[in-house]
Amino acid sequence: MILIDLPTFKFVNKPHMKIIYSLAVLFTFFACRSAAFATNGDTLHVVSHQNVVMTTDTFGSGSQEKKRWAAFPSVATPYRKAFVMMTYRRPAGMTCGEWDYIDQVVLHRVGGVNGEDKNIELVRFITPYGLQFPNGWTFAWHSDVTDFSTLLHDSVEIGYVHTGYETSSGRGWDVTLDFNMVEGPPAMFPLSVTPLWNGSFSFGNDADPIESHLVPIDHTFSHKATLGSVRIQHTGHGADDNGCSEFCDRYRELKWDNALVDQTHLWRRCGFNALYPQGGTWVYNRGNWCPGSVIYPYTHDFPVEPGSTHSVDVDMENYSGTGSLGNEFIRSYLIEYKGPFVENDARVDEIFRPSNMSEYNRINPVCDNPLIQVANMGTNPITSMVINSGYAGQNTFTYTWTGNLQPGATDTVSLANTFMVPSATDQLFTVNIASVNGTADAYPGDNVSSSHAAPTTVTDSVIYLELKTNAEPEETGYTLTDTWGNVSYSRAVGSLAANTVYKDTFHLLNNTCYRLTILDVDPYGGDGLSFWANTAGGSGYARLRKVFGAGFVKQFNADFGSRIEYNFTVGDVVSSVNDLPLSFDVGVSPNPTPNRAVIDYRSPRIGNWQVDVFDVLGKHVFTHTLKNDYGEMLQVDMSDQPAGIYVVRVTQDGQTATRRLSVAR
Repeated sequence: MILIDLPTFKFVNKPHMKIIYSLAVLFTFFACRSAAFATNGDTLHVVSHQNVVMTTDTFGSGSQEKKRWAAFPSVATPYRKAFVMMTYRRPAGMTCGEWDYIDQVVLHRVGGVNGEDKNIELVRFITPYGLQFPNGWTFAWHSDVTDFSTLLHDSVEIGYVHTGYETSSGRGWDVTLDFNMVEGPPAMFPLSVTPLWNGSFSFGNDADPIESHLVPIDHTFSHKATLGSVRIQHTGHGADDNGCSEFCDRYRELKWDNALVDQTHLWRRCGFNALYPQGGTWVYNRGNWCPGSVIYPYTHDFPVEPGSTHSVDVDMENYSGTGSLGNEFIRSYLIEYKGPFVENDARVDEIFRPSNMSEYNRINPVCDNPLIQVANMGTNPITSMVINSGYAGQNTFTYTWTGNLQPGATDTVSLANTFMVPSATDQLFTVNIASVNGTADAYPGDNVSSSHAAPTTVTDSVIYLELKTNAEPEETGYTLTDTWGNVSYSRAVGSLAANTVYKDTFHLLNNTCYRLTILDVDPYGGDGLSFWANTAGGSGYARLRKVFGAGFVKQFNADFGSRIEYNFTVGDVVSSVNDLPLSFDVGVSPNPTPNRAVIDYRSPRIGNWQVDVFDVLGKHVFTHTLKNDYGEMLQVDMSDQPAGIYVVRVTQDGQTATRRLSVAR
């Protein structure tokens, strides 16, 4: 008998999207049928845990696990990529958990109740200091699990583990796990997963050295394998008299066939954590983890010959601890792969900005220079990519990336000289890798990625920053930069006085994007302008205010950690044309100038030109037209204009370039 609860098993009628809510192992049959109608690029969502409330096992082992069976697509459905989205909420009628505890997503049995318990840690997550989170609070994180995708077929038992010893009465987390299975031919086909070193090992224990547990392991690869990938999830917890393992920067070495191939520092800066503010000491740097964040897995790939045998080993930095010792919590695996299978193959991995994802809220919303991550999934090094991007209904910008991206490597790419603002509160932004190494991509199915974003627009062209320092002003400073990276206003770190209010007026250009960055720098990771654990540091604040009329443009939380990034545009800007096209060049010199400046604009093609100069309030102070020409050198007399910042705008047949001109006397 097959039991199907139709209200909880549904397809959402959207292009390239299928949703599967899995309640029991008996869903396997129906899941296999649905996968048969899928196409490359579709994403199937398998929800193993839906609003499961997790509390601690206060009086037991300190670990509570809730297991659920989930029905994944059959082995006939290949995956191009797989990741799990973890959504946390404040449980109804409860508060969130108070402490930074270790949580895990664990893969147990595969293929049914008689399957072997694999006990594979898919994701490690550290809970935030959440006791003060309000009703309705929610946050989401995601983690790539493609390495384990060969096991995510048919009936799979998934466990969610929550550790800790705080009270289980009225305190916990509402957790949803949504597995995103992106269909398509694998760039590399995962063959097997072999455990390596797994456990919690005392660090600095001379009586029981950690190296007695982290011993070399010999592994013989299958006759199909062409690549081995070592995947390690490793964090430090507890502390001796020197703060190790949680509060010390130590390193781990990776060896392959007894040769040192990598040294990794197990340290993570937490002051720019996406989830802020929190209770507790969330800003302090830690042993490869931060409160309220997933653990980033470490991976290293090795080409292998089919059937060959190799030795893999990890060694920790030599250390002798004193007092109560900390522990290194390690889960590691060796994944065998066959492939890659094609030569030129790039993939868009992430869109960091623009994005409305919780994890990237520190650098969003933005109005210029999108930031993405690309990966090389082929056998050839990638030396060039043509990348197109833009908002729906607006202009498409083209960026040419050059470099040397090796097979299996990733790179973070800023699509420079791109100025774009969504015209709606929730608009689709799309990135597309149009070509790789001057040729078509071998698999275009993962060349396109989209995100949603919303604009931040300031209506006033004159505003001011009101910044009150605390008792540690040597840690604080700010910069205001424009679309082209020019510093418009700044106060350097170390230049401010204690407990002082600074009011700096910003004269802003219309149709321009700005980024305000406020810094707090200290050895612990940055503790903002106010932090409960540093009462001696005092309290300050930062806010943008209107000059004409009462009110605030933006008030910033003083407990911001190490940095605030606030991006905004002045005026209602939509990118209908390229802002800095490559079809012509514009130069302005001297810049700054006391009186006269030369505007030199050139193009490889004949066109109609218009040159305009505006002041910071948008007032037109100069214009010039030129018809059917390649450009010219034009002298502009600014002697009758006051000193300050001006904008030079040059247009050729609808394409526009903008430059900044400073008049200083």
